Amino acid sequence: MARTRSADPPNGLAPLLRVRPELQDYCRFGGDWRAPHDAINAAQFHIVTRGQCVIERPGLGHIRLSKGDILLLPHGNAHIVRAAKADGQAPRPIMVDYSSAIRSKTTEGVEPETEIVCGVLRFESATENYFVSTLPNIVVLHSCEGPVVDRFRMIMLGIRGELDGSRPGGIVIATDSACALFVMMLREYLEEPSVRKPAEQPTFASLAAAAATSRTTIIHCLRRIAGVATPLNAMTRLLITEARRATRTTHRLNRSGAKHPNPA
Repeated sequence: MARTRSADPPNGLAPLLRVRPELQDYCRFGGDWRAPHDAINAAQFHIVTRGQCVIERPGLGHIRLSKGDILLLPHGNAHIVRAAKADGQAPRPIMVDYSSAIRSKTTEGVEPETEIVCGVLRFESATENYFVSTLPNIVVLHSCEGPVVDRFRMIMLGIRGELDGSRPGGIVIATDSACALFVMMLREYLEEPSVRKPAEQPTFASLAAAAATSRTTIIHCLRRIAGVATPLNAMTRLLITEARRATRTTHRLNRSGAKHPNPA
């Protein structure tokens, strides 16, 4: 039997998938290079549009990324992006050009081998703190795998083309494309069988079992991170926030004179 729209978890999580990327750096690196990133109070991301790189996290090892891969750090943890292969030389200095709406970073005196789009991702929902707290420290999408490869590749090529072209409106188009990219990325992550969805009406028992911990620990975490006492409180907050957003949207439409469709 086909699932109805209301019973489809991804549709139920739609309010949490409204994201706003801020493209900050377009990096073209070659040779041996290192780019440290401090911890910030926002999600950080890297989109590899060409070549390879390595992400180092203090005390947590490293992750190798290739062309078409996307890495999201939901909690903005400190990390280093570096060359996939060290050439034994001192890391090359990184030159920064502030002449455009997005910073251009390059390594001096060497042909670029790797291109990366970097920035921050903001969740537009007022309940973003609760949603982000449910995400792991790192989310990686290898877009060379799975049935979505062609769609991700086309969007990434579009982003790279707009940033390379320096045409009027290019940053706006690239940013909107990145927004679609991250919605698709989060959807892929949330649809993984191992990810527990809020639409499944979590209880203390189910959350404790999934996290292999105690009910007391779950209560403590909910109060510390989400500011609520129970899973039901958290879901209620999500529903109230979405209702407020819908009310504000309707109010703006009414003020603008937009016509509503006749009820069926």
